[in-house]
Amino acid sequence: MQLALGYIFLLVVILAFVYAIFRPWLAFVLIIAFPVFEQALQGYFPILISYLTLFNYLIAGLVATTLAVQFVRVPGLLRGSFNPVAKSIILVQAMSFASLLWTPDITTGLEYTVNRIPYTLLYMVMAPLLLTSIDDFRRIRVPLMVLSCLALFAILIGPSTSFYGYRLMLNYTLTERANSGAFGDLGVLVLIVAALTTQSGLGRLVVPFQLFCGTFGFGMGLMSGARGQVLFGMVIAFLFIPVARQVKNTMSFLGIGIGSALLVGLLVIAAQLFITSDNLERWSLESFTDGFQLRFLIVAEAMKPWIQNPLSWVFGRGAGAFSTTGMVDTYPHNYIVEALTELGIAGFIFYMMVLYFTIKAGRGLFRRYRYDSVMRSPVAILCAFGIYYFAISLKQGTVHDPGLFWVWYLVIARLYAREGGEVDWSEPEDDLENDHEVDYDDELDGPRSSALS
Repeated sequence: MQLALGYIFLLVVILAFVYAIFRPWLAFVLIIAFPVFEQALQGYFPILISYLTLFNYLIAGLVATTLAVQFVRVPGLLRGSFNPVAKSIILVQAMSFASLLWTPDITTGLEYTVNRIPYTLLYMVMAPLLLTSIDDFRRIRVPLMVLSCLALFAILIGPSTSFYGYRLMLNYTLTERANSGAFGDLGVLVLIVAALTTQSGLGRLVVPFQLFCGTFGFGMGLMSGARGQVLFGMVIAFLFIPVARQVKNTMSFLGIGIGSALLVGLLVIAAQLFITSDNLERWSLESFTDGFQLRFLIVAEAMKPWIQNPLSWVFGRGAGAFSTTGMVDTYPHNYIVEALTELGIAGFIFYMMVLYFTIKAGRGLFRRYRYDSVMRSPVAILCAFGIYYFAISLKQGTVHDPGLFWVWYLVIARLYAREGGEVDWSEPEDDLENDHEVDYDDELDGPRSSALS
């Protein structure tokens, strides 16, 4: 039975890949979810474990093919790509590569920079090109929920999945296991999308499915043991409910209140269903306290040698330098601390530029669509994703190889530039400029009226 389910899942993946060649927004969904798809397929077909990079090449080939088609079909595909966020990220990455000249651990430095170039190209060069408008991002919401939940369910019932150390994991061998944080991240993304997606017309028919996806995604986050992701995801989902929905009258206000209460109920149900004796210890107060203290210890160990050596204040100790502190971890698990200690004040300034211009672009997008009853929701989700990945960058990941973390920054900035034409990034955008409201009767239909003056 499980093998049959594995073949069904494999067929779905193949069909999604083929369809994504002509639907770049679907290819974007596959990039976001591909680590979990890879794990799910390896669970049903262990032979794929011997070819760990196979799926990476397949997804890169898919994206390259899709972009080749798009270059023919969409004039000006690159417009908006070379924006201040992209320029700032290039400066950070350039600093990472330059710091290899003075790093005390060149092996680790190369692992986080040169050896990760293919992933850098996929995530930070190719992936943002797949979305050309906010409407493209609007289209990914339901497919993201559907495909993500399918992959998460495949992992949940997979033959190689079991609890280890109070976390649900895919077991490669008796001693090797997949990273459960990958499907924890994806599950929380599904929660955010489900909580912030608004529907109109026939689109309301999928609302019950949204509720299921949000509950299941949150539940898989709990089972993965990704404590930071779950906590940040819950907070962001709550904070962005009023951002995704315009308050026009008393009924709108009541609707937001009811939606918030419903979200609380779903989270409680998910906690009761997915926190069991197998993973209860992971969610205990003692476990949270230990994890919090460990993060502070890592940060302190990263800061200590940097502070003690004034020569490293300006340009840092070099990529991978944290590995020389003697800790088990080889990186600080905190982008801000890593940028400061390994790239110095110069790299830290470049990193702050990335955040500054991303915030500016996100605010600009929201102002532009705040009166649009349809586009306001996808803009809110996009900004929520950016904040979510910034939050978890304070506990995991490395600034030298940001991968998926900075995809959202690049997409926000690119769409801001494309949707607004020539944007002046040095001046605040006029709050009334481009404000418009479009009436959609159906998620699948086009606009029924022009922009209102």
